[in-house]
Amino acid sequence: MSTVTLEAGRAARTRIMAVMAASVVLAVALVAAVNLAIPTLAASGLRPSQSQILWIVDAYVIVFACLLIPAGAAGDRFGRKGVLLAGLGVFAAGCLAAALAPDVGTLIAARALSGAGRPW
Repeated sequence: MSTVTLEAGRAARTRIMAVMAASVVLAVALVAAVNLAIPTLAASGLRPSQSQILWIVDAYVIVFACLLIPAGAAGDRFGRKGVLLAGLGVFAAGCLAAALAPDVGTLIAARALSGAGRPW
């Protein structure tokens, strides 16, 4: 095996690791951002109750945690790259829906959708 082949393989692994790390940072940042936005959410036009605020924060995390193991199995079965890209698409759709949510129920559902897309 030549040195060029080893260097190309190492560069590819580094890029893959960077993409995967960015994916994890995105998931954690979304949780942190919503926790920091609680006062703004409470004062917004949506006027969520305390229990609704709790669901806005936790819907993402609960769905994410429940689907983490099945998402890994799906990646093994159907291919990691395709499953990751599909999950990122679902995640992006959930984030867009949350940003445009006209009411609290829609916001909670959109956050759950984001959580459903993230582990894949």
